Amino acid sequence: MNFHTIKVWLSKLISNLVLMLFIILVPAVASGAVPFWAAVVLGVAALLGLNAACGVLLEEQPVAHTAAKPGPAQQPVLRVVRSGRAA
Repeated sequence: MNFHTIKVWLSKLISNLVLMLFIILVPAVASGAVPFWAAVVLGVAALLGLNAACGVLLEEQPVAHTAAKPGPAQQPVLRVVRSGRAA
């Protein structure tokens, strides 16, 4: 197994754990088992972990360039409609 495969598996594990934490954390705060400030601290830490996991998973993706292709600009066709009839 190479290092990249281990990183991907670990990142998927972290992201799944973070999502399960959010599923468990909300009812725990609602029932009063966890103080609100602790839930906020855990939520911020979980978001940072999720951000790191997504960064590892998406680092191999090619960057999409959104540069417009040079060419003639296409004007939209507009029709004026008055009182339900096309002009």
